[in-house]
Amino acid sequence: MKLDKIYNEDCLFGMQKLSDNYIDLTITSPPYNVGKDYGREYNDHIDAKDYFLFLRKVFTELFRITAIGGRLCLNVPFIGNSYFLKKSTHLQFYPLPYIEILQNIGWTFRDFVIWVKTREPENPNNFCGNSTGWGSWLSPSSPYLRCFAEAVLIFHKKNKKLQHKGQADITKEEFLTFTKNIWYFPAETKREHPAPFPIELPKRCIKLYSYINDIILDPFLGWGTTVLAAKELKRRYLGYEINRKYYLIAKRRIDNEQLRLDYEN
Repeated sequence: MKLDKIYNEDCLFGMQKLSDNYIDLTITSPPYNVGKDYGREYNDHIDAKDYFLFLRKVFTELFRITAIGGRLCLNVPFIGNSYFLKKSTHLQFYPLPYIEILQNIGWTFRDFVIWVKTREPENPNNFCGNSTGWGSWLSPSSPYLRCFAEAVLIFHKKNKKLQHKGQADITKEEFLTFTKNIWYFPAETKREHPAPFPIELPKRCIKLYSYINDIILDPFLGWGTTVLAAKELKRRYLGYEINRKYYLIAKRRIDNEQLRLDYEN
């Protein structure tokens, strides 16, 4: 399978074509099973048992193809509010089942980041996100808290240190900022995909956890944000997207990024 390409196929099928210990860093956000419209190729509204069984298969295959010392950065919500975990009954702290599944496979949980969706870190009133849905308005009867943060869970395979040398490109200022486990930056505002994360998220993960020319993977590519960040930061990349529509959007974005880079050079 060629590098610096994206593929319109199921990530499980695609990853089976890769050699053991091949990928240096994976950055992804899996579907949350909350009923998003991902087209006929994927049902985001299945039983909880089937959902986590599917993720176990993906993370097991990902473990095989990840290099010793390689990392996984997984963006997930803090609170699960899918159709099988109704907010009116009870909530689940969403990072826990992901952590349990990954650790049972063999991944080592090494760190986590709280991503606060704000345009200005110093301004608590300038959050990005839904400003409604707070339950009993102006009453202690049954208020709900509004969620303006998500988690980035970081894992490694077998060894905490990278097993190869390379050229780092993180600056002193970036290192001091990125090694704090609270990150402040806005949510994605453009919406050609139902659940995009902003390019700042993979950029930080790439600079903090990989060298130039390392291989970056996103098995749930969406509209291509992870590979755009990898391309801009001079990493090799692979991506899988099962939905034809979003694959074509990602391909268009990658082609436009290449034109931009060619023009600048």
